[in-house]
This record gives sequence, structure tokens and C-alpha cells, in this order.
Amino acid sequence: MKKIIYRTLLISLFIIVVFTIKSYGASDFSYILDANGNATITAYNGSESNLTIPSTIDGHNVVTIGSHAFDESRNSTNGHTIKNLVISEGIERIELLAFAKCTNLETVKLPESLTFLDMQTFIQCSKLKSINIPSKIESIANSTFQEAGFTEFDIPENVKSIDSRALGICSNLERVRVYSTDITYASGVFEYGSSNLVLYGYEGSTTQTYAQQNGIEFKTLSSSEEPPTTTMGSIHLNKNELSLKEDESETLTVSFIEMSQFTKVIWSSSDEKVATVENGKVTAKSIGNTIITVSTEDGTKKATCNVTVINKETTSEKTADNTVADGKLPQTGVNITLTIISILTITLIAIIMYKKYNNYKDIK
Repeated sequence: MKKIIYRTLLISLFIIVVFTIKSYGASDFSYILDANGNATITAYNGSESNLTIPSTIDGHNVVTIGSHAFDESRNSTNGHTIKNLVISEGIERIELLAFAKCTNLETVKLPESLTFLDMQTFIQCSKLKSINIPSKIESIANSTFQEAGFTEFDIPENVKSIDSRALGICSNLERVRVYSTDITYASGVFEYGSSNLVLYGYEGSTTQTYAQQNGIEFKTLSSSEEPPTTTMGSIHLNKNELSLKEDESETLTVSFIEMSQFTKVIWSSSDEKVATVENGKVTAKSIGNTIITVSTEDGTKKATCNVTVINKETTSEKTADNTVADGKLPQTGVNITLTIISILTITLIAIIMYKKYNNYKDIK
């Protein structure tokens, strides 16, 4: 009888553990939870080229992107698919090598909530050309952007220090604008970079001193000068592909990289008989395929989404980014409360069975 009880308990616990592990890895993001129920993303399992990392997953606040989470050198993650990345507000930390070797990554929008950017975060992102430094970041760590594809880079006044090789081996980097008058430079910040590099800073700043000491050309920014406008910038949709039934509708959202959030955009459909679009809301009309395009008013920046309209009677399918029609992430993370209740219930059953066994022995 004891053996039966022990086996029942072990099998039940095994099922719970397996279920828990599978649930935490079932969506596009694998994650772990801290004692407060906050999530740290540990891997990316999706295939999006335009990716927005959400601020919540399965009801848990995402506060950290963990070490190697999108590191393409690891077989457990799919960082190589990402071209344009937006990290949602609320996320506070990005840890060591989180986006290392994401070789197709071109643009990144970091949230203002970010307080910690670890070393080597974007190392060897060879196509990375555009990123912002949030106002709470005070230091750019060792090799954070080493071997990135920047041609120009802005360091805002909130940055107080920049470590070795933070922008090292950036062979295309020709213009760095520094808006802090007193920034501490480690040795070799721009080591093995472009021979055409020019540092822009204020007269009498530590940037001017650093440039002179390291044989780098320096040009002055006047105190009244507006930050130089950048030719970079792009717009992106939250989905590349969308499947709708006839008469269904869904709203696409547009994000802006290195551009004003108030930029006027124009929406269009390549075949309005299949689906129409108004202010991002796509409405399915008839079976077929169409391309939804959003573009800036001057037509220089564009993003597209391939829309497939299927018969009303067809079983609904998940969209390309593994979300359902209302845009919510699938509920794949195990509920901690449910897990605890399950464990307690199984334990209680085992205790009851054990007591019955003892009573049976006493009677016998």
C-alpha cells in the first residue's frame, strides 16, 4: 500500500513539473518568474522580423530581458529573425549579451523605463544602424555596441561615462554627437573603428579633450545648436501577416523608430475588394489576398502586412506572431496559484490515503 501511495505522489508531482515547464515555454517567449511574480524573458521562440517585446506576458509584468535571451549564438533562441525591434515601456533591465549576434537587427527602440543596459548587449549586431539611449541610462558599458553597423551615434547628456570598446570595431561609424559636457571616457572607446570618425561636442568639454588625446577629429556643437537631424528613421507594423475571416476586422498598430510619434501616415490596401483599411483598422470583405501598406505622408518610409481573407466557416488560425485576433498574447504561462493548489491537493490526498492505510492496519 505504501508503494502505491508513493508512486501516486511521485507521478502527480512529475506531471505538474512537466506541465509547468511546458507552459513557461509555450508562447513566443520563454521566461522565469521572481518572487514577486515579475517575468524575466530567457529566450525567443518566434520568427517575427518586426518584433515588439511586450510589457506583460500571461498577466506577469516583464521587467528584465535576461542574459543571452536573443543571442543568436545559442540554438535555443531565434534572434536572427529580428530586423526591427521595439521594447515596451515598463521593461527596466537588459542583461549581458541579451541581443548578441542578432545579425539582421537594424533598428531598436528602447523604453524610457530602462535603467540598466549591461555590457555586450548588442555586440556583433553588424547591421544595427539606429538606436536611442533612454534618459535613465547613465553609463554605456563595455562592448555594448561593439561591431555594430552605425554610421552615426548620439550620446545624450544623461550619459556620464562610456566604457572600453562601447563603440569599438564600428568600421562604418563616422559621426558621434555628444551632448554631455562632462563625460568620462575609458580607454579604447572607439578602438579599431573608422579612420573617418568625427566627434561632435561642446567647446571645453571632456569630449574635446578625449578627441585631442586620441587623435580623433573634433567639431564643435554651439550651445544653442539643435541636435542634428538624422536621416535614419523607419516605421513598422505590429504584424507582417494577418489572417481574417470574411467580415472580421482587426486594427494594426504602427511604431516609429527615430521619428516623431506624431508623424502623419497614410494607409492603403492593394485590393479593397478583399480588405479595406481605415486608420489601421483592417476589414475583411471577400476571400483572397491583399497587402496593407502604411507610409509617411512624403512616401519615404513604408511598412506592409500581407492579409489573407478566408471563408467564414473556416476554423480560425493563429496569426504569424502567435496572437489571437484581439492582439492578446496566448495564455500559456502556468498560473502559480493553480500550481500551488494542485500540489496541496495531491499532498492532502496522499495524507488521507496514508491515514486510511494506518487505520486499516490497526483494524487488522
